[in-house]
Amino acid sequence: MGLVIVTEVLLLAFQRRESDLPAMPPPGSVAQVVGNTETIGDVLYTTYLFPFEVASLILLVAMIGAIVLAKRDLFEQQ
Repeated sequence: MGLVIVTEVLLLAFQRRESDLPAMPPPGSVAQVVGNTETIGDVLYTTYLFPFEVASLILLVAMIGAIVLAKRDLFEQQ
C-alpha cells in the first residue's frame, strides 16, 4: 500500500501541468459548449487528483474503523 502511494505521489509530482479551464470563445463564434459537470470532473481528476485520492483514503479508513468498532460490540454482547 505504501509503495502504491509513493508511486502515485511521484507520478503526480512529475506530471505536466495543463491549463485548468478552457478559454471562453469570442461572442458569436460557433464553439462546443462544455457543461459544469464536465468542467468539474476535468479539474477534479487533473488538478486536484492527489487531494481527491487522499480524501478517499481517509474515508476508506474511517469506514473500516466504524465497521471494526461495530463488529467488536457484537462479539462482546454474545
